[in-house]
Amino acid sequence: EFRRHIQSRYNKELTSLLERPPYSETVQYYIPRVPDNHRDKLIDYLANKNIHTSVHFKPLYKYPPLKQNRSYSVCDTEWEKLISLPCHNRMKDEDIDYVVYWVNKYFEENF
Repeated sequence: EFRRHIQSRYNKELTSLLERPPYSETVQYYIPRVPDNHRDKLIDYLANKNIHTSVHFKPLYKYPPLKQNRSYSVCDTEWEKLISLPCHNRMKDEDIDYVVYWVNKYFEENF
């Protein structure tokens, strides 16, 4: 399946500053861990290059209907480091090249 191809390319070609997600047979999402305080900056940077990213798996207790007056220290810090990069069957190799180029460029400019 093509999403495995995307996962393989991202794993090989993205900067080593990103922590790779665990291998997945389904590859619904490609969600690397971004170094501290860079996720939102990277999202904005990629948006300016017309690359849609998202933040999946926001902790449930962060949503207003489930709001809790307590903290989950690991969850609170880890979810803010995760980003979903484009990973879908309509991507072409040129699209993957484009994402890889701009993600790597961001880290070249900021590290």
